[in-house]
Amino acid sequence: VPTDILLKYNCCDTYATFLLYKKLYKEVEEKFPFLIHMMHKLVLPFSKILNETRFRGIKIDVQYIKTLMDKYKNDMEILYRAMKKIVGKDFNVRSNDELINIIYKEQKCNVVDRTKSGRPSVDEEALKKIKNNDFVSYILQYRKIDKILRTYFTSFLELKDNNDIIHSSYSITGTKTGRLSSSKPNCQNIIRTNEIKNMFIARDGYF
Repeated sequence: VPTDILLKYNCCDTYATFLLYKKLYKEVEEKFPFLIHMMHKLVLPFSKILNETRFRGIKIDVQYIKTLMDKYKNDMEILYRAMKKIVGKDFNVRSNDELINIIYKEQKCNVVDRTKSGRPSVDEEALKKIKNNDFVSYILQYRKIDKILRTYFTSFLELKDNNDIIHSSYSITGTKTGRLSSSKPNCQNIIRTNEIKNMFIARDGYF
């Protein structure tokens, strides 16, 4: 988006929000005074802390992540070659049509679940119900590695700044339960293994 258009949009958005604030503040204060109290005593101070946390960010070890990416891609290639050996041909791992044909027709697995349209399902939940089939087991392993690769490695490298810092967005209104949420990237849903957690490192002078 061109800077001049983005600037105009942000100014209009801010002004519109301010007008709504002026119109609704007194009404909320009269009808729900406890909400105003919470806003000043909890929400605004906490939001300031979260903004400071976001601006400071978290440092990541880029070289370590790239090394892990190479390892995971190699593991995926090994799994693909094993699956190719079973079916005797090249295929697209991400093609549901091809997987349906291989798993339920060529491998003759029983259909355990169907999609809303009535097609045999090849999602994770359905495939986990299929036992004693090496091809299906390899598919599940492949998808697990691919998800880690895209969710953590690729995403983090795309979102880091020039100093290898990621600036996750934190929200206190992003969940129904009221817990804190994190996005772009999600730093609250990190796999609990040292291999993954070692992506995060302290800044120079802090460790």
